[in-house]
Amino acid sequence: MTELKKYRVVYRPEGVDVDDPLGSFLQKINALADVGYRVHTFDHDYALMSFQENQYAGVTNLRDAIPAEVDRYLSLGWEIASASISTKFVRMVKRSN
Repeated sequence: MTELKKYRVVYRPEGVDVDDPLGSFLQKINALADVGYRVHTFDHDYALMSFQENQYAGVTNLRDAIPAEVDRYLSLGWEIASASISTKFVRMVKRSN
């Protein structure tokens, strides 16, 4: 995979179809969002998007651990990817070296 640019600018095309004035503009934004870009600044004429590193890049294993088990998994080389107070689980990942 090629390295992605940190920032991308999507310009709203001029002379777009009156029936679908934002269609192609939003399609371009959505296509970039699918590969990891997030909207940083949005204006009527353009969108500035920045690439966000995927928190699951290089992950070989994924597990949900109860809080009491987190310290043990950290000592075994697992990392915390996210936590949920409502479910009382911590999403842990193990990455390839």
